[in-house]
Amino acid sequence: MKYLALFFAIFTLTSCEEILFLDGEPKGGFETKTFDEKDFDKIEINNAFFVTVKYAPVYKVSVKGAQDDIDDLEITVKNNKLSVEYDKRFNLKRIRRYKMEVEIETPNLKAINCASASNTEIFGFDNLTQLDVEISGASKLKIDSKIKTLNAGISGASELKLKKDVETIDAQLSGASTLDGFSAFSKNVYLELSGASKAEIYATETLDVEASGASKVLYKGNPKITEELSGGSKISKD
Repeated sequence: MKYLALFFAIFTLTSCEEILFLDGEPKGGFETKTFDEKDFDKIEINNAFFVTVKYAPVYKVSVKGAQDDIDDLEITVKNNKLSVEYDKRFNLKRIRRYKMEVEIETPNLKAINCASASNTEIFGFDNLTQLDVEISGASKLKIDSKIKTLNAGISGASELKLKKDVETIDAQLSGASTLDGFSAFSKNVYLELSGASKAEIYATETLDVEASGASKVLYKGNPKITEELSGGSKISKD
């Protein structure tokens, strides 16, 4: 019985991804590795990696981290989606990890899912037609590329930062999440906020806001505004 209790306690710990991240360098220093994955236009990040996604005419996936951590990586492509995560199989020895950097190059990007306290930056794309974004688990995503239509779901104290123009934004924010869009000129913006979330946007034509639970919207520009506010939520011009 004691063995079973220990087993389930450790299984619960690792299943919930409660990993201790270590500062500094591992004994043998950091190693790099390049993977052969290609033919993807969707990306899924499932651990606390530091990720860069940039435009390139050919595919490339490379990582930099401790050798033991690299050995535990699971990088796959299925249905045009690149998944980057640690192997989910039960492993007693790996509950401590060093910083892992992931560099992804792709000629096209349609969707990205950032979870588990990941930190991701997208840049180098000239003009993406549509990008679907999901950010959760205290993750951060910065986009430094122009986009025609951005669909975003931001939850669990996560952050989305936009550095270049996005023609249309349709975003749902929950759980104290934030959208920093003052640097991105947008024509039409549709926002749904809850749970003390906050959005800062620059809209020139229309701004449609539904906000609850002490959420807040700050805006620049002179858009036509449609609003439905409850629970102490506010919308105001910056």
